[in-house]
Amino acid sequence: MLQNILKLTFRNLYRNKLYTSINVFGLAIGLTVFLTVLAYVRHESNYNQEVSDHQRIFRLYTEFNGVFTGTNRGISTGIPTFIRENIASVEEVAQFYSWGANTKIPMGDGSLKDMDRQGALVVTGPELFRVIDIWEWEAGSLESMNKSQSVALLRSQAEKYFGALPSAEYLGREIVYQDSLQLEVVGILSDPEVKTDFLFTDFISTASAKASFLKSRFNDDNWDGTSSSNQAFIKFNKEPATSDINFVVEQVNEERASRNEGDTFIANYVAQPLAELHYNSELGVFDGVSHAADRDVLRNVLLIALAILVLAIVNFINLETAIGGKRGREIGIRKVFGSHRFTVILQFLVQSTLMAFSAIILAVPLTKLGINLFSEFLPDGMSFNPFAIDNVLLLLAVGFSVGLLAGFYPALVMSSFSPVRVLKTQMTTGTGGSRFLRKGLTLFQFTFSQVLLIFTFVVFNQIDFMINKDLGFETENILIFDTPYYMESSRADVLQQQLNGISGIDEMVRFGSAPIENGWSSSIFDVVGEDGSKSQLEVFIKYGDSTYTDFFGIKQLSGRKLRNEKEILINRTFMKEMGYSNPIDVLDVMVDPDDDSLIVAGVVEDFHFRSLHNEIKPMAIRLEPGGTFGIMLEEQADPEPLIGQITDVYKEVYPDVAFNHQFYQNSIENYYESEKRTSKLIIAAAFIALLISCMGLFGLSSYMAIQRIKEIGIRKVQGATVGNIVQLLTLDFLKLVGLAVLIAIPLAWWAGNTWMESFAYRAPFNISLYVLAAVIALAIAFLTIGYHALTAARTNPVISLRSE
Repeated sequence: MLQNILKLTFRNLYRNKLYTSINVFGLAIGLTVFLTVLAYVRHESNYNQEVSDHQRIFRLYTEFNGVFTGTNRGISTGIPTFIRENIASVEEVAQFYSWGANTKIPMGDGSLKDMDRQGALVVTGPELFRVIDIWEWEAGSLESMNKSQSVALLRSQAEKYFGALPSAEYLGREIVYQDSLQLEVVGILSDPEVKTDFLFTDFISTASAKASFLKSRFNDDNWDGTSSSNQAFIKFNKEPATSDINFVVEQVNEERASRNEGDTFIANYVAQPLAELHYNSELGVFDGVSHAADRDVLRNVLLIALAILVLAIVNFINLETAIGGKRGREIGIRKVFGSHRFTVILQFLVQSTLMAFSAIILAVPLTKLGINLFSEFLPDGMSFNPFAIDNVLLLLAVGFSVGLLAGFYPALVMSSFSPVRVLKTQMTTGTGGSRFLRKGLTLFQFTFSQVLLIFTFVVFNQIDFMINKDLGFETENILIFDTPYYMESSRADVLQQQLNGISGIDEMVRFGSAPIENGWSSSIFDVVGEDGSKSQLEVFIKYGDSTYTDFFGIKQLSGRKLRNEKEILINRTFMKEMGYSNPIDVLDVMVDPDDDSLIVAGVVEDFHFRSLHNEIKPMAIRLEPGGTFGIMLEEQADPEPLIGQITDVYKEVYPDVAFNHQFYQNSIENYYESEKRTSKLIIAAAFIALLISCMGLFGLSSYMAIQRIKEIGIRKVQGATVGNIVQLLTLDFLKLVGLAVLIAIPLAWWAGNTWMESFAYRAPFNISLYVLAAVIALAIAFLTIGYHALTAARTNPVISLRSE
């Protein structure tokens, strides 16, 4: 019996090649999206959980409250020593400083091989390896990390520096960091084989740093400064109870409060479990080393992928249910010849299940291809193994469940028909509840596709708004680059003099912080309002030379340019927070940050000094040239040869430093890389959803045109035009798509508003985006259906009426 069923199945699939292809390919696409996203979510799961005793390991980070509010993943450098000396329940404290530096390798001929900037350096002692045990010592020993002038390397990093050698032969080699820190390789570590955020490559001993220009960053008695680069992990003697963790935090908080009684803000320390390290995108992990995942994003991406899979399954069931109805006469004949109802049901289930597994077989290579195509959005090392037991079970479950769902309804209906009635009337599943089911499934498909399409437009509109919004300063034709902070400032003065002689340079400025940038500096200011009231404000600080506001085109509302370090320019928001309304009245008023009295020399118009996620806050500009250059290129100047001349001058002044530059406009756009990636992913999801929906619509419209071929012939004989026939065949489908648009609009509006809640400045509501999305959906649906409608309408009615 099974052999006969399989023979009939293959024969029927071959007879309906178009529908079979649409069904299999549509389901395969949905599966591909789901499997790719599932592999991504799995890759981002279980980070750092293979570290031994990870339940006993916690990171301390800082929460600020008061005048200054926020979080910092680092802590003050005095805290680890305090914990070691005062809290017995803590077995070990790993303190380290993450760093990045230009690196050179001394060669045998006395020259230096430039390895460019290495961003995964860490300064630490042997305690890090006692807390985090993911490395094996291939050469050297843990004790070597106590020595001065020493560094240990990952095996892969050693090969990058010196080439492939036996581990022991790397020992004794030398590396120069930042032109002045020359260290000897004392250990080689194996690359971690677990999923971890500890992706450091160079482990510089703390003793080496304390004997170098880095020593100021390792003050064991510092309790008031906080840097995200200074981090500490504590390991308890045993798996701690909540009370044990709270005790450590309370002791540290009390000590900090006793040492900083005059602070206008409170710094509290929080213990974060090692297993949670990877999943707080706001807090982050390590500077320049590892990215943090966002559980909300992972959940939402997985839900979208699951929805696309459901969409593909719905499309599969919808088309399979419709096509199953064509087999009424076949089923009637088989029942006349003695087929049992069970055999008929089995026939339908075998066919739909076989198609489902064909889609799965196609989805596996497509998933591998998809991971390669979307590698820009996916983390390094991510892969998909179809033979992993969990993937095998998942694919088997999808195959059988989809096959049974798709085949069950037509099997149940067709097997219940009386053979006499079927042979006399050619009954199909195309009536009553079946039509209602297909319409409901089609409505679901296009509603979901339309929500994604509208949401895509909303995201693009917000990104365009952010990039093109007037930020309050100039960004065009500005080239920016840094000079080495660790070299004497007199070199920057020489560089500035030599650059002044290059034609094509319109203006030049030196600054410590650009008008808008990723990082920022802030201080607490004591201020006196116009009414005499005293208050404290958190004020963000910008540093630049006297031409700063002119160069960047920042509008000055009152006052003069900065003349000395005791003067500041403040923005309009700062002025209002002080209680002044007239920019002239605030001139020469004294403000006091950190017991350093300053004079307000002028007021500038508000400009965006952080991304549009953030509201404009009080801001001050101080006179300090800094080591970053901004160069305004003349509009008619050719950038490439001009940048070449600037590079040559830079290399004369800094011969051993790479010249890294970028246009300021590009750096601003980079602040919204996360949103751009989101938009690309949503575009891909919307395209796939529309593709699957249109494939289903294409198959259904083809089926309906064939089902009504005689009706069309009769209407044409009675005088119906091609337009009448096209309207007849498309109107029902277009009504469904129109209803889907109406349902999708409020859903998409809600989703877009929810996404934009994180932006302080949002693009205004634009009804044209919704109209455009509706027009696109209706046009695609009409074109999809219209092909079959037009073909059917042009068919000779004689052929239609004669056809059986």
